[in-house]
Amino acid sequence: MVNDLLAQAINEVNNIRDNEVFLVKDLFKGYEWKRIELNERLRLGALFLNEVTANPALRVDPHEKSSAKQQKYIKKESRREGIVGDSDLLFHEEILDEEFEQQLNKKINALIREDRGYAPRVEEVK
Repeated sequence: MVNDLLAQAINEVNNIRDNEVFLVKDLFKGYEWKRIELNERLRLGALFLNEVTANPALRVDPHEKSSAKQQKYIKKESRREGIVGDSDLLFHEEILDEEFEQQLNKKINALIREDRGYAPRVEEVK
């Protein structure tokens, strides 16, 4: 059951706004949270912390603790990559690791040097 609750909580993170601070219990409706036994809530909290620490794609970081000693979290801003060149290649909202980003920049620079008759541009997608 705790694994189902963890999956539900992770799914609900999509509804949290960028830079919003939240508690795990905020990811559930009030009556749902109250129906979860205390020991399961504690396990869920530990599992959620492990998951967000191990999975940077969730864009959630542990924040400070509340006055009630509950772990707070903050949702990080998404990185948006733009449209590159006339090929209209769109990089979707995702977190790109540094190595991939460096490889991508090398490929773009190589295309620029080849001069295929277009001027690549990078624009921010809004």
